Amino acid sequence: MLKLFIRDHRTESVPALALLLADRPREEAEYILRQIEGWQKLNAKVPAWAAEPRLRYPRRLSLEQCSGELAARYKAEVIRRHFSRRWADGRSDRRLRVDFLSRTTV
Repeated sequence: MLKLFIRDHRTESVPALALLLADRPREEAEYILRQIEGWQKLNAKVPAWAAEPRLRYPRRLSLEQCSGELAARYKAEVIRRHFSRRWADGRSDRRLRVDFLSRTTV
């Protein structure tokens, strides 16, 4: 039931929804509002991730600090272009492939 409410109201004003949820238990209302606000922020920054229905959104600060989709794609390209050779890990004999980072889906 919470999932449906969140999905059906995720484009609405969070303050208006807070008033609508005033009669619900505090923890439930906070969870719903956090999910809706998180979806709205992520949809603006990284729409590809916001399309994933199984995501659960963290507190506001974590989402405010994440890069937008365009910036993330740019950073991945920089890594791919400039650092796609083997680097030695200074703490061990292991090698790591930095280009793995640039091949992950953004």
